[in-house]
Amino acid sequence: MWYFHVNNQNVGPIDERDIAIGLAQGVYHSGTMIWRQGMPAWAAIVNTELQKYLPLGRNVPLDAHASANHNTGMPFDFKNASQADRKKECDRIAKEFNDDQFFTKKELNHLPEVLSDGEQVLAFTSGMMGSNTWLITLTDKRIIFLDKGMIYGLKQTIIDLDKVNSISGETAIFFGKIIIEDGASSRKIENVWKKTVVPFTNKVRDAIEARKNSARPVAGHHREDDTVTKLEKLAVLLDKGILTHQEFLAQKTKILK
Repeated sequence: MWYFHVNNQNVGPIDERDIAIGLAQGVYHSGTMIWRQGMPAWAAIVNTELQKYLPLGRNVPLDAHASANHNTGMPFDFKNASQADRKKECDRIAKEFNDDQFFTKKELNHLPEVLSDGEQVLAFTSGMMGSNTWLITLTDKRIIFLDKGMIYGLKQTIIDLDKVNSISGETAIFFGKIIIEDGASSRKIENVWKKTVVPFTNKVRDAIEARKNSARPVAGHHREDDTVTKLEKLAVLLDKGILTHQEFLAQKTKILK
C-alpha cells in the first residue's frame, strides 16, 4: 500500500491498481511524491517501481542535480527536495539571474515552507523595501516577498501573477530598482543589483504570459485527443491484466462522461 504527499498532507493508503488507473487518467504524474513502508524517504513516482505505469516517454528518472532536471524537462521539487539538492538549485538560479544570495540566506531557507506542492521557483532577487532587505521570489503562480528578521520574525507578502498589472525596472551605475504594480498597490524594491534587474523583470513578464496562456480555453480537438489518450492507457492496463474487463468498462464510462 502506498501514500501520497499532496497539499502538505499524507494521503492513503492506496493500492497499486488504483495508482495505475490514476496515472492513466492523469490524476497522478511522474513527479507525484509517494512512500510506502520500507522506503527510507519520499520519492517521485518516476523514481520508483511504479514508473512502469507511466505513459511512454515519461519514465525518465528525476536527477538530483538541478541542471539535469532542466535537460530532461522534469520540474524540480523545490518544496520537498533535500537541503543539498535545494542548495544546488538555488545556486543555479542565482547564477542565471546574477544574484549573490548574500543577504537572503534565511529567507531562502524558509521559502519551502511558503511554497505549495508542485509550485516551481523560476527566479529570485533581493533589494530594499523600507529599511529591510527582502527576498523577491518568482514562481509559476505568484511573486513572494519574504523578510525573515533575527528578532521580529517573518514578514511576508504575496501577489498572484494573475493580479500583476505591470512590472518595470530602472538601473543606475551599480544598483537598480524594480517596481511591481497589482492595482491595489505599487511596490518599489530598491538597491537591487544592477545586473539582476533586466533578467528578473523579463522573467516575470514571461511567467505572466505563460499563466495567461494556460488559462485560455482548450480547443475541442485537444479535449478529444486527451480522451483518446486516456482510453489508450486504460487499454494497455487491460492488456497487461492489471484491470479486469469489467473494471476497464467502468473506467471507460467515467472518461466518456
